[in-house]
Amino acid sequence: RPSSSALACARSGAGDSTASQQCSAIIVDRAAMTQRRGRLEGTFPDGETDDGTVAEGTFFEDASGFVSVRIGSWKPIPAHRKKQNKRPRDDDTAEHAVRRKLAKLWPDKFVLERMVYEQEPDAATPEPEPPQPPLPVQRPRHPPQVEYVPQLPEHRRDRGTGARRTIADETHDELRVLVRQRDKILQVLAADQLPGARLLQNALLDVLGKDDSDDDDDVAATPPLEQPEPAPAPAPRVQPRERAGRALRVQIREAHRLLRLGKNTEAAAALDRLEAEGASADAKKHAGDSVITRRAKEIRDLVFKQGHLGTTRRIVEEFLDAPEMKLLLPAHLQQTSKDAETARLMLEQGKSFVKRLMKAKGRRNDLERNVLLGAVAALCPVDLFELKRGRSFMRAMGTTWAVTSQAVKARQEAEDRGKGWKRVDTKGHYDKVDIAPMVRFWHESAEASSYDNDNKRHANVFLGPHPETKEEMYEKHPLRYQNGTNEQVHEAFTRSSYAQQCKEISAKTTGKEGIIPGLTSLINTRCACIKKRGVGECDCSICKTIHR
Repeated sequence: RPSSSALACARSGAGDSTASQQCSAIIVDRAAMTQRRGRLEGTFPDGETDDGTVAEGTFFEDASGFVSVRIGSWKPIPAHRKKQNKRPRDDDTAEHAVRRKLAKLWPDKFVLERMVYEQEPDAATPEPEPPQPPLPVQRPRHPPQVEYVPQLPEHRRDRGTGARRTIADETHDELRVLVRQRDKILQVLAADQLPGARLLQNALLDVLGKDDSDDDDDVAATPPLEQPEPAPAPAPRVQPRERAGRALRVQIREAHRLLRLGKNTEAAAALDRLEAEGASADAKKHAGDSVITRRAKEIRDLVFKQGHLGTTRRIVEEFLDAPEMKLLLPAHLQQTSKDAETARLMLEQGKSFVKRLMKAKGRRNDLERNVLLGAVAALCPVDLFELKRGRSFMRAMGTTWAVTSQAVKARQEAEDRGKGWKRVDTKGHYDKVDIAPMVRFWHESAEASSYDNDNKRHANVFLGPHPETKEEMYEKHPLRYQNGTNEQVHEAFTRSSYAQQCKEISAKTTGKEGIIPGLTSLINTRCACIKKRGVGECDCSICKTIHR
């Protein structure tokens, strides 16, 4: 089916050689644009390489807007250009289509620097048709009619209403009078045909806006005055700060390229050299605070002139994601989204360790206390309270002021000592007592327990590991029943000699007046071989006494 341009060329006439040449050029151009090939340059993920990335790929584009991309070991990746009236749009190129497709496949995992088309051989241009012989020049019988088109201002050409319409009518009336006067003058000048009158005619026609193209053979036309050629516009002067900014951009892009290629040493050297040059230039000519504030305001004003929130946010993200901008950001803004997520997870897990895993109902032993202090000291600086960050740290980690202050002190001692962590040992409480008299009370006193005559078995009581061999030690005890309730047993204990023994031992140990253990301490020292009677079991003296 012939295209619309070919039909237009055919309708222009067989004798029009220029139109036929343009038609042939359009057909050749479209034939050359049916298929285009090229390569992609950038960084793309690939699992079969050593570093997991590839730097190049190929692509193929046809006339329908379909683009096929081949990158590394991946299968062909299809992409489509946007269409309008079933034809690819001019403002949506193959690069736009490839970027959209790769952004869906590998978000934040690829860098597409550019797409380069291969140079294909030009199609053979058809030979132009021979031009037709020129027609003989025929002198017109009558001079061409003079056409006068007045160039009025816009406000006079636009007819309005009221006063504006009156002004426009008056203007056109004046023009008609001027046209009639001009025609009379031209008739007089044409009748005389004098050189002076001809010169006056040219001047009048220049004033009225008409080109004098009617030259007669008898009188030579007066040559027009030569107009001086306009001087070429001077090249725009580049400011020194603009040249310095362009050079800085090139150096930062080079450092980013080295980082992307894995050449960290060369990239670090380039950045150090860049920092040194910047410090030297800043020392020579330091920009004032007013200049910095004014330039920052110009950038902000430019950003907020682009549209609504979505467009503005995308512009800012694209601006900050540029390679030359990432290296200029402050340290707290250079971290990626994964770094921020990892920091948040570390803080949550630290708080969970302190609040849930190291939670204690009573007093912690020395091992638990050292583990807790070590975990908190690893996260807090020595000058935490001098920086006025103590309460913020306690809220973030879920610790108390006592634990936080002890961790800061332990961290300070570890840094001063320089030999690692030192075990924190604590002293015993003043009410600490010896449990040996209470253990003997449970087994020896008839008011505490009695033998289980119904079940003549033994219970294994764990005594702990052997101090030398580290083997677990057990002791066999016959099963016994507790006599009475816990309160009754404790009341019998306070009246017994075992309570006086505990009081004397605690007085010697602490240097204070001895104490008698309470109900909770007595119940905690109850041996594993002693069980409380059930609901249906009798606890009277008749049932538990054996008579011979």
